[in-house]
Amino acid sequence: MRAYLSRLLVVAAIFILSIGVGLLVTQQGGRLPLLPDQMASTGGIYEFTWSPDGKSIAYVSSQSGNSELWVVPSSGGSSERITSTTATKKQPRWSNDGEWIAYVALQPGGSGDIQMVSADGQTRINLTETIGDDRDPSWSPDSRQLAFTERTAGRARIMVADIESREVRPLAEIAGSSLQWSPDGKSIAFVSDPLLPNDDRRDNEDIFIVPAGGGAPRLLTPGTPRFREVTPSWSPDSRQIAFASDSSGYSNIYVLDTQTGVNRSLAPEPVDEFAPKWSPDGNSIAFIRNEDSQFTLWVTHVQGGRALRISDRDGVNGGFETDDATPHGTYQWSPDGKKIAFTHSDPGRTSDLWVASIDTTRTTQTTNSMPNELRREARFVWPDTIAYRSFDGTEVQALVYKPRGGKPKPGHPALLLFRDTVDGQNAKAWDPFIQLFVSNGYLVFAPNVRGSSGRGKDYRQLVFEHGGDHDVRDACQGRSSIQSRRLPLRDCRRRDSGFISRNGPMVSIPDRIDAHGQSSCFLRAIPYQLRR
Repeated sequence: MRAYLSRLLVVAAIFILSIGVGLLVTQQGGRLPLLPDQMASTGGIYEFTWSPDGKSIAYVSSQSGNSELWVVPSSGGSSERITSTTATKKQPRWSNDGEWIAYVALQPGGSGDIQMVSADGQTRINLTETIGDDRDPSWSPDSRQLAFTERTAGRARIMVADIESREVRPLAEIAGSSLQWSPDGKSIAFVSDPLLPNDDRRDNEDIFIVPAGGGAPRLLTPGTPRFREVTPSWSPDSRQIAFASDSSGYSNIYVLDTQTGVNRSLAPEPVDEFAPKWSPDGNSIAFIRNEDSQFTLWVTHVQGGRALRISDRDGVNGGFETDDATPHGTYQWSPDGKKIAFTHSDPGRTSDLWVASIDTTRTTQTTNSMPNELRREARFVWPDTIAYRSFDGTEVQALVYKPRGGKPKPGHPALLLFRDTVDGQNAKAWDPFIQLFVSNGYLVFAPNVRGSSGRGKDYRQLVFEHGGDHDVRDACQGRSSIQSRRLPLRDCRRRDSGFISRNGPMVSIPDRIDAHGQSSCFLRAIPYQLRR
């Protein structure tokens, strides 16, 4: 909530500046402008966990003003809040016995502690209270232990806590993420980058397993020093692991036999697919496809073959589960394997819980975080998708949000949405700040500059050649493309032209004229972080 208020202060400042220079265009063509306080109330749901009996879903939401855990019937209905603290909650995990929900509670300094709350909300326990940053909780199958990662100054470990005694022991001296306890309880799979701290290009990650009782971690993906192997998911028999790898040039889904070391691809395609999750019966694997700035949810047989699309709405279904990539979101199989719950958002809807039935591919909305006064989807704008050539010939794709009413004319106020998370992209997802400015007459230009996801490994890695220069020039080159399409952006040399980043607004600063008389656009960010 504090992050939203921070963004609103900057939004208000831009509004005041715009009014001062006579740029703000409101109520053109009967358009009804949105207000900052309206958009501040549109939070959304990005993380959740099924109860083991499949009857309930616990999720994180700021609908009460603070980040809290809520529980809703999986078939829909009224939600019940089960926490009431000021800490931001993340990564909820329901224990297999149904008694506890573990989660990460962020402290004022930004580090996380592992806490638990009983399923009825009556009891809360601080499992860790250290100076370290504790994340990624993963329950043992018998619900007696909880694994998590711990990071302190110069040290990273995987830890295991005993729930009854509250004793915490180190399991492995290695930096890890995406912890997944095997169904037989014998091993824990995780992701780590053995090339750190020398992996400046961030193009390597590997899958490891470590014995749950202790021992040396074992590398499952050797010989892949420049590929990302991520998001492991155990098969129900604890022998195989599904994961995503970009070894083909795109992120595709693979299945690895942990005993033989043999892995196989589930029909590689020239499109990014990620976050595989094994069905409870072991027959299917679900995954997310990232294509054309949209995320769709699919299911395929473990032996490969034709995949079935589960999500029936355009926009972002599921998403990235890490903090350093946008858009955020997730999905999970129901315990009986008959349904999949997922987060869905689009330019007209906040991110909320939806549930799809596998046999009918019918989806139903379980929660609705959009305030009642804003539930008319036609009030919001979907973007056009364009492609243009940057200064060196690289093709860049972009989203263009045009205000309703009259066609933008020369000198029309415009904003550039510049992605500044480590990974991710501008997608067709809910963004209250885009909709706020578009409703008030701005054209919003959101390019997926080099370094963005969704275009394969090579495009993502281009940013490491000249990051901070070529990617910014990609964005500025888009201005010329927009002008050629008669959707003019204001010259980026002018201070009254606004720029917004995914984690906060960006504004233009004076440029310089090179020896050929050409101007260069330079950007700087007003830094603060959006917490959802």
